[in-house]
Amino acid sequence: MPYVLGRPNYDASIPPEQFIGRLVWLIHVDPDGKVTNVEIEVAEGVGERMKDRAIAAGYLSLFPPDPARSAGFTYRRELEFRPD
Repeated sequence: MPYVLGRPNYDASIPPEQFIGRLVWLIHVDPDGKVTNVEIEVAEGVGERMKDRAIAAGYLSLFPPDPARSAGFTYRRELEFRPD
């Protein structure tokens, strides 16, 4: 599980009733725990409006080093927004 250093501050101009949708992004990490790339896999509804900030959050993520993962790894993060 990553630790996020900082906060990307999601867009406060989006009204709460519009927080409906889904966002899935992939965070590629090297064996030292450094984020090397972040990409959006799915962006639906409000997730479409939050893509840039999700990418920023991905780059703020910290992972513990793990030399056992010589090829690195990909961490998949998913958020679903729905009114409850």
